[in-house]
Amino acid sequence: MLSQAAVAQGNVRRASHAGSWYTDDGRLLAAQLDKWLHEAACTDTAARAIVSPHAGYSYSGPSAAFGFKNFDAQRVRRVFVLGPSHHAYLTKCALSTMSSYETPLGNLPLDTDTVSELHATGAFEWMSKSVDEAEHSIEMQLPYIARLAQLAGSSPPTTGHSGDGPECECDSGEADTGTARGPVRLVPVLVGSLSKNSEQLYGVLFAKYLADPANFFVISSDFCHWGKRFDYCYYEPGGGGAHQQQPIYKCIEVLDRRGMEAIESQQPSRFYDYHKTYKNTICGRHPIGVLMNMLQASTLKLKLKFVHYKQSSQCASLDDSSVSYAVACCY
Repeated sequence: MLSQAAVAQGNVRRASHAGSWYTDDGRLLAAQLDKWLHEAACTDTAARAIVSPHAGYSYSGPSAAFGFKNFDAQRVRRVFVLGPSHHAYLTKCALSTMSSYETPLGNLPLDTDTVSELHATGAFEWMSKSVDEAEHSIEMQLPYIARLAQLAGSSPPTTGHSGDGPECECDSGEADTGTARGPVRLVPVLVGSLSKNSEQLYGVLFAKYLADPANFFVISSDFCHWGKRFDYCYYEPGGGGAHQQQPIYKCIEVLDRRGMEAIESQQPSRFYDYHKTYKNTICGRHPIGVLMNMLQASTLKLKLKFVHYKQSSQCASLDDSSVSYAVACCY
């Protein structure tokens, strides 16, 4: 077991997917993010949590903007990023031992006090640096966080792109005091293959942090991974009218939207039953399950609404494949 001193020893997690999953050119990355944020719609109220995709930015970067457009960097001081583990098998949630995470827009510091506080509950394990750097589900959220914090003046300036950035009419309900802001700090959480009871346990544990308006939760998840290469080819022939089969991509959307409706219900058992029935390949279903239990345990009574949906391609045959990206906001 690593000590608190090990957590704060100065290690930096490198941006291991920069240069492949997204550009490692800070100036270009900032321009891309600003463009996508400008084009995305926002809700009337700043979000307290979002469900956000984590594919390569050429696929899901514009979709993620629909969630981060509702991120109030003037208010938020701490961002919890809950991402599914794609490579390491876990039955619990794991915390990072790093002191900061690198992005092409500058490093984001971790809130090591909160990380240590969570670990002290006994519900978390540590992830190694190699596991941390191999995982993409958390990293793919970081450029948006870094850019929005940069624009709000809550992160150190970098040599990358600068500018006015996107505007949004979201109302946080919090007045800007005009005082100097410290850096936005991260609490990265790698979520394993959790049982129903474990999702509830973590939901209750995180609910107290959700109650603090200075905290923000990013739930990292793609939706249906359809095709032979994903070993998932669910299809319902109905829906296209009399004697007419619906296109595969339409079936995928119907399938995803059933899951989205279950998630919006904020009833964890309904989403659990949905997955049991359809086995939809929603890779972040466990982080989503934690969020749903968090909302149930919270006294805030937040709304949960999906605001965007897209597929990477429109499947027409069994030789095709696609990944779906669905974005939700809690406010």
